[in-house]
Amino acid sequence: MQIYLKRVIILKKTLKSFLAVLLSVLMLFATCSVASASDVQTSESGISAVSSAAAYTAQYKGGLVGFLNKIVNGICNAVFSVLGFILPGTSRVIDRKDYVSENFYGGTEEFLDAPAENARWNLGYGSESIIPDNFGERSYHMAGYDLNKNAVEALDDLKVRAVAISDGTDRGITILANIDCIGIANSDVKRIRAALADYAQEKNIVSINISSSHTHSGIDSQGIWAEQPKTAFNNLFSALSFGLKAPINGVDEEFMQTIITRTESAVKEAVESMTAGSLTYAAKDGSTYIYDRSEPRVIMKDIVRFVFTPDDANVRPTMIANFGCHPEVVGYTSDKISADFVPYMEEVINAHGYNFLFIQSAIGNSTENRGDCVDGLDIDRHETVIRFGNEVAYFLLGMTETEEYCKENIVDWDRENSTIEALGDNASWYTAWYENWEPAEETEVAPLLNVRLQEFIVKVENGIYKGMGKLSLANNIMLKDGLDIYTVTEIGYMELGTDIMVMLSPGETYPELVCGGADMDEFVYAPLRETYADKTVLDFDLMNDAIGYIIPDNQYTYCTIMKKDNGKITFDNAWGMTSMGEHTASRLIGNFNSIVDSVK
Repeated sequence: MQIYLKRVIILKKTLKSFLAVLLSVLMLFATCSVASASDVQTSESGISAVSSAAAYTAQYKGGLVGFLNKIVNGICNAVFSVLGFILPGTSRVIDRKDYVSENFYGGTEEFLDAPAENARWNLGYGSESIIPDNFGERSYHMAGYDLNKNAVEALDDLKVRAVAISDGTDRGITILANIDCIGIANSDVKRIRAALADYAQEKNIVSINISSSHTHSGIDSQGIWAEQPKTAFNNLFSALSFGLKAPINGVDEEFMQTIITRTESAVKEAVESMTAGSLTYAAKDGSTYIYDRSEPRVIMKDIVRFVFTPDDANVRPTMIANFGCHPEVVGYTSDKISADFVPYMEEVINAHGYNFLFIQSAIGNSTENRGDCVDGLDIDRHETVIRFGNEVAYFLLGMTETEEYCKENIVDWDRENSTIEALGDNASWYTAWYENWEPAEETEVAPLLNVRLQEFIVKVENGIYKGMGKLSLANNIMLKDGLDIYTVTEIGYMELGTDIMVMLSPGETYPELVCGGADMDEFVYAPLRETYADKTVLDFDLMNDAIGYIIPDNQYTYCTIMKKDNGKITFDNAWGMTSMGEHTASRLIGNFNSIVDSVK
C-alpha cells in the first residue's frame, strides 16, 4: 500500500536479514512525518473538518472502509503481536516484582484551597546550551526523520530552559524545564533528578519536571534513530546468549551526560535567581498557526502565555508559552541540527526584554499551519523556520494589545530587525497577522501552587513497542511479568492559582482527550474540559517521559484507511504504530482523574 505523506521517509535499500528489515521498517514508521495537508478553519472548540461522530464514522468505520480497517489492523495486530512475542528480552528488562522506584518526586504534600496569607509568586530562570563541546569535531545522530543520519553542523543552538517557581510558602519549589530534543525517557529524567538530589533536598525542591520541545531536527536523545539495525542485532545476540555480550544503548552517552550536567546547571541557576513578583495568564485563538494531520482535525487552538513580572524592575520578566505544534518546519531533508522554530521565538521574546520558556501542549498530530511562511518572498527553508518562529513570538507579544499597537510597535520593529533580508520594506508581501486583531484578556493568577505526581505502570500492548522494549532499543524503563511487558511512567496534576489546572502528560496527547471532538462519546472518560468545566484546563505534554502517541482507545489503529468526500479510499495515518497500545489513553486519563479526586 502506498502511503501518501507530506514528508515521506523512504526505505532506500533492502537489508539482508529479514529481522533487520522488519525492525528498520518499524523504526521508520516511528519517524514518519506529516500526512497530506490543506488549510482548514477551526471552530470555537478547536475542531475542524470532520466535526461530527456521524461524519467520522462514515469516513473510518462504516461500510467498506470500516471492513478494510478491521482487516488491515487485524493483520497488523497479528504480525506485530508475533514479533513482540518471539523476540527475547535483554538483561535491561527486569522483573516487575523487582522494580524499585528511585528519584521520583511526588510534589507538594499539602494542597491548599486558597493562597496563604501574604503569599507572593517567586520565580527564577536559567538556561544552558546542550550542544556538546566536541560537536563539529565528531558527528552526532539526528533524531526525528531518517535513521543513521549524522550531523556536524547546526543552524541554531539547542538549549535547556528552566524555571523554578513557588507560591512563597514552605511547601517547596517546583521545577519546570524543557529540553530542545525529540523526547527524553523517564529513566533519563530520573538521572537528571539524581544529579540534583542533594541540591533539591537543600533547597526544598519537591517537584522536578523535565519535558522536551520535540524538535525533529535535534540530536537523538532516545536512541531510536542511531545505529539501527546495529543496536538491534547486538541486543538480539545479547538476549539469545543470556548476556554473553552486553546490550548496548542507542542513546549517545556523551550527549546524554551533556544534557544531564547542563540541565542541572540551568535548574540551579533558576533556583538561585528566584525573586518575588506577580504572574498573569492570557490565551488567544492561534489556530491559523496549527494544523492537525489527520481526521477528525482536533487541535488545542489557543496559544497560551504566562508572564512573570518581578517586583524589582531591574530583574528581567519571564514569559512561558504553551501550545501544541510539532517543531518540524526545518523538514526531513536537512542534515543540520536545529531546535526548529523555538529559538526564533526566543530571539524575539528576548529582544523585547523577557526570558523565554516553551512547553508543548497536547501535541497529538498537530504541526505548523503557516504554509511555508514565505509571505510571497524568495526565502529558503531555514528562513521559513525563522519566519514562523518570529511571527508566533509577535503573536505572543501582541496577545493582549490592540491592532494599532501591534502594527506600530511589533510590525515596524520586525521590519527593522528581521534577519531575513528579503523582507525589507516590501509591505505588500508582509503577512497581516494583526489585521482585525482583538486583544485577549489578561488575568492575574493568584499565588497558589499545588503539584501532585503519580508513578504508574502501563502495559505495552503494541507489538512493535513490545519488541523494541524487549531489545532495549530505547531508554524507557521496561518490566516483564510472564509474557507481558510494561513500562514505568508518570502522570501529574498542577494547580496554578484557583482557576487553572494542568495535566502533566508523559507523551504526545491527542487534543480531543482535553477539549473533546468527534467520536469522543465512545471513549470511557469525558474530555477533561468537560469533566472540569469550572476550571481552565491546560496540558503540558511530553513531561517526564516520551511514551509516544496517547490516542483515545476507540480511535486506536495501527494504520488507518479513510473514505474521502469524493468517494476515494486512501491511506490516512499510521500513528497507532508509535503508541504503547490501545488502552494507554484510558489508563492515563483514569490515573489523572484519580489524582484530582485524591486531593479534593
